[in-house]
Amino acid sequence: MQVDHKKHPTPEISVSIIITTYNTAALVEQAVASIEQTTEVSYEIIVIDNASLDDTEDRMSQFPSVRYIRLDRNHGFARANNLGALLARGKYLLLVNSDVILRTRGIDELINFAERHPKSRIWGARTLYPDLNLNPTYCWRRMTLWSVVLRTFGVSAVFRSIPFFNPETCNDPCRNEPFSVDIVTGCFLLIESRFWHDLRGFDPEFFFFGEDADLCLRAIAKGARPVIAPIDAAIHLGGASESQASKRTINMLAARIGLARRHFVPFQGRLVVALTRFGPLLRLAAQEIRAAKTGSSANLESARAVWRAKSYWWEGF
Repeated sequence: MQVDHKKHPTPEISVSIIITTYNTAALVEQAVASIEQTTEVSYEIIVIDNASLDDTEDRMSQFPSVRYIRLDRNHGFARANNLGALLARGKYLLLVNSDVILRTRGIDELINFAERHPKSRIWGARTLYPDLNLNPTYCWRRMTLWSVVLRTFGVSAVFRSIPFFNPETCNDPCRNEPFSVDIVTGCFLLIESRFWHDLRGFDPEFFFFGEDADLCLRAIAKGARPVIAPIDAAIHLGGASESQASKRTINMLAARIGLARRHFVPFQGRLVVALTRFGPLLRLAAQEIRAAKTGSSANLESARAVWRAKSYWWEGF
């Protein structure tokens, strides 16, 4: 799949909304329907289907304005979005997960915010859980050696609510003001089309997870200042498009090792990779001991599955 990075936007279309999906028919139907609340800015919707086995195609037929592309196989999140960007004609690209529901005027307000803050070049907005509480996964700080040490030895999990022990987590300093971040999560990410093509889009080596972090870090190196708008733009169901815990962990490990190789100086990168590899083994040992003591194996099979799949994640994306 080749991506033409020289495409130019069509002025009549303000934003091209790209949704990738894989076996999330009901969710993507809901996401597309919610986008139709957008009334102030011109838009197009492009749905890239990674060869779903469900009834996604049938459900999309009720939206004649949607450009629905069904791929021959699962190309992963990064490649699918790159293809969507190839087809896009808008001034901006808005990447939206299939498990996101847009709130009234969410896109209108985000585009207006981007027009007022053009130097940022990448924009995000707050996402909420279905109960309308804040879902903090809409942005992140970059991975550091310190954050990897804390994660490897389980400190971040034990002290989940303490920012010092979770330095990759964004803490919204004021819900009424924009604030800068390192990473806008790909579940709801707005970027200039021209800038996307300058960056050559997502690195297609990232199959699932990590592609948004890599893109934002490369963008920052080119002078971008990713920012979160003070807008409650969407409800993010969170994890609905990747529900199996062990599979999610496996992809996350591969992503983090890939990021370490690309965005750390060599010595630190090798250390981060070693720590990231050690983490699942440490977790497996802890779960084995816990199961032996308590008889509970609630998380043991998941830990074993992750370690058995090490040939997949060991070298990273």
